[in-house]
Amino acid sequence: MLLEGVTVISFNPGMPNTKMSEMSGANHTEMVSLMYEKITHKYCDGNVQHSDSWNER
Repeated sequence: MLLEGVTVISFNPGMPNTKMSEMSGANHTEMVSLMYEKITHKYCDGNVQHSDSWNER
């Protein structure tokens, strides 16, 4: 996957409550929100490529 014209909108780190037994093995998490102008998916199986852009029809 290839993103063009990327802007990071938000970044939110998180840490689960590891004092709870069911969360004892959980690691920290990060949520990242991105905005992009164009995205290109390339599927190696069959060599298929597809692009989508906000500015092109």
